[in-house]
Amino acid sequence: IRIVEFVDFLCPSCQEAARFNKAILANYRDRVALWVRHFPLDEACNPQVQRSLHPGACRLAEAVECARRQGKFWPLHDRVFGKGMAYRLANLEEDAAQAGLEMEPFRQFMASGQALEAIQRDLEEAGRIGIFSTPTFVVNGILIRGVITPDQFEEIVRGLQQPVSAGDTAPGRS
Repeated sequence: IRIVEFVDFLCPSCQEAARFNKAILANYRDRVALWVRHFPLDEACNPQVQRSLHPGACRLAEAVECARRQGKFWPLHDRVFGKGMAYRLANLEEDAAQAGLEMEPFRQFMASGQALEAIQRDLEEAGRIGIFSTPTFVVNGILIRGVITPDQFEEIVRGLQQPVSAGDTAPGRS
């Protein structure tokens, strides 16, 4: 099962989804792959939003992209989401260091603009498939807006296992 999640690291619902994702991944470790993509609700980098719901989300997305490059995506992801709404961008470098990032390459990558290029690719993909809020999941091609609880995921898995007859549509599609 392929899951692509579009997130804003300052989004309270995304923080809730991150807790559920851990349970889902633990229960389906051998059957689920999760990719996290950026959709910061911040007009500083996202032209799809009318106003910044989470100012600073673009900068945080850049930092997380830097962490991905150093193989430390999940440690920084978990550290940021672990702090919830109390997260402060002023602590970004400290949190990056605590997550195990090498700081000089981190600073250079942040300054280079390469992280913003990766975020723009995610935003373009989101635009193509009609994403406008976070969290939004794409589960085996099915778009699901909002948090997916483990119970809801169980239902999705059962639906994915059902054969589809010629006149039926796939679960979640109309």
